[in-house]
Amino acid sequence: MRPEVSTPTLKGRERLMSDAAAATTDPTATPPTQVQRLAAEGLGAAVLVFLGLGGGLNALAFGVALFALLIAFGRISGGHFNPAVSVGAAMAGRLSWKDAGLYSAAQVAGGIAGGIGVLLVALSSGGGYDFGEPLGAPGFGDQGQIDLGGAL
Repeated sequence: MRPEVSTPTLKGRERLMSDAAAATTDPTATPPTQVQRLAAEGLGAAVLVFLGLGGGLNALAFGVALFALLIAFGRISGGHFNPAVSVGAAMAGRLSWKDAGLYSAAQVAGGIAGGIGVLLVALSSGGGYDFGEPLGAPGFGDQGQIDLGGAL
């Protein structure tokens, strides 16, 4: 008969980090540092804002982009990319409130960087965009456009 072994229950960040470490094939792998997790969240948010505002993606393409980001960064930070998701994870006890605040700050900073990227591309594209003019979006006429300044 096989003896039963109990494993300790991990909560919050410890469980996330143990899952990330277990997912690697290297048994000596160390969990990502705080800076690496925050960089992954900020970069993921920047890419999502850039593609969402400036890419003109439909829902399927945006979902595929989000899936690619989750594959790329999910093991590092959990792939929240949105302050609402980070706060929800903290409310559920899967993320500490301290980390939720840091993640949210990184995500907002990444979102601002993505918005600035859209602005720079629009202004330098030679398409005749000026700051404050509508940027094309799905829809018709004035009802479907986003003010370029509103992206920031």
